[in-house]
Amino acid sequence: MNATPPRLAEIANLAAQCALDAVFPPRCAGCGIWHKGLFCPTCAILLQRIETPMCAICGEPFDPLAKAARECARCRANRYHVAPPFDAARSVYQFAGPIREAIHRFKYEDKISLAAPLAGVLDDFLEHQPDAAARIPIERLSLIVPVPLHPWRQYRRGYNQSALLARELGKLRDVPHAALLRRNRYTTPQVELSTGERAANVKDAFAVDENMIKTLPAPGQAVLLMDDVHTTGATLAECAGVLKRAGVGEVYALTLAR
Repeated sequence: MNATPPRLAEIANLAAQCALDAVFPPRCAGCGIWHKGLFCPTCAILLQRIETPMCAICGEPFDPLAKAARECARCRANRYHVAPPFDAARSVYQFAGPIREAIHRFKYEDKISLAAPLAGVLDDFLEHQPDAAARIPIERLSLIVPVPLHPWRQYRRGYNQSALLARELGKLRDVPHAALLRRNRYTTPQVELSTGERAANVKDAFAVDENMIKTLPAPGQAVLLMDDVHTTGATLAECAGVLKRAGVGEVYALTLAR
């Protein structure tokens, strides 16, 4: 019996994929060995997923043996500081081991093909959030906004890794993404600074792009702020504050790791 045209197309696609794999073998994003998935079984075991208990605002994990409050000390407003402007910030993994290597390859080694599978990790997280009492309301998300790079840094790198994640996650969730924020000035990379220096480094470094004002969500809708890593939360807080002052009602932040 002759093969039907759809079957021929399937065979052709499989042959093309095999040829592509032979020339560019798929590799584990963590250790680099040959593997067709994002992480090989060995690296998958080493991933440290962030689970409850955690701060309902910033998502920082609490000691499971300690009697923790709903919010950590940094997220409780008092006479010394205000609460973060984002409504909640969540990360999938601890920034260690295979996910650290994957983000490094994605961010600094031009492995932009990792954007789609890493966005798949974020999509799965949103569908199965560990803290049901303080979840990101995916049903109200109307826009995904990446943390912007300074134009000069983006020119040198060639891409904004957060924008690539926002685009791919938007496809999976059927939510538009937009470069609603821009950098006002060049800043020292946060990784080079101490915890105390990071907030000052990004203060007033962001603004809403006037050309993108039309993409602001309607009242009652929420924005998802996208970045790769949450360290002190200074960048996420500064961006969230800008969005809130522009009229966004709810801002939630999501990163691959912290």
